[in-house]
Amino acid sequence: MSDKSSVHFQELTDNEKTSKLSILVKTGGELVIWKKGAKERIKLKAYELKDKKLYCVKSSHNVDLKEVLYSFELNGLSFFGTADLGLIDNSNLVINCAGKLFKSERRSSFRLLTFPHHRVFLKFAFEQEDVPESNVIGMKSGMSETGLFKKFLSLVEDEDKSGANLGSSFRVLDLSVTGASFRVGSIEAKVFGQKVKFENLTLIFNRKEVSIPGAEVVYNVEMISDSKAGQLFKVGVRFLEIDTNLDQELGALINSVLRDFETEFEDFVE
Repeated sequence: MSDKSSVHFQELTDNEKTSKLSILVKTGGELVIWKKGAKERIKLKAYELKDKKLYCVKSSHNVDLKEVLYSFELNGLSFFGTADLGLIDNSNLVINCAGKLFKSERRSSFRLLTFPHHRVFLKFAFEQEDVPESNVIGMKSGMSETGLFKKFLSLVEDEDKSGANLGSSFRVLDLSVTGASFRVGSIEAKVFGQKVKFENLTLIFNRKEVSIPGAEVVYNVEMISDSKAGQLFKVGVRFLEIDTNLDQELGALINSVLRDFETEFEDFVE
């Protein structure tokens, strides 16, 4: 499988496979089978596991497949395998699961390039006192850079009539479940010093808002730019206090714009 794939497939041992298939049967036995390359997915329900074979109730679909791919979910994890399919009678069929079984997960290090194809923003709830003091005076404005940034904050806050979520939004360049990067100007860059921490951020992903408890700046580097507006900097932050539910929510957002697991698995078994 290509290293560029966002999905990692981990092969289970023989004992692990038997254990997962056994749990599948005990917890309802719902699984999906399909022929590689086909769009149709057929849902089945397994009622018994014997000698690495799943005995299933035949669905209303006319199943005439022999070699199939199959998948099921347990505790939020997806499992995939290849199998041979056999028909027992008009109501039952058997799936021979002697082949390999894989657990799939998105690579934790995978970063989705959000700019320019997706409208993703990271909003910080800045307070005026968060802005570091600066003695640098702008030649054109006659105002210190600190004053300029505070004026910038006040303008942003004036635009937010609700007053509930005052702060500044920055266009996200790339995003993962563990952090994000975004572009800022030279004035804003002074706020994002390395290891500086922020609380109560909002991630806006294609109009959906997700609350992020905190973030820490891990880098702040100057970008090469042809912009006439001046220097540009790329800031990278690491999300803090991400619990399991938030991790899954962020993963679901990223996965929603990526290829699905089933398509990834088809490529994996080529």
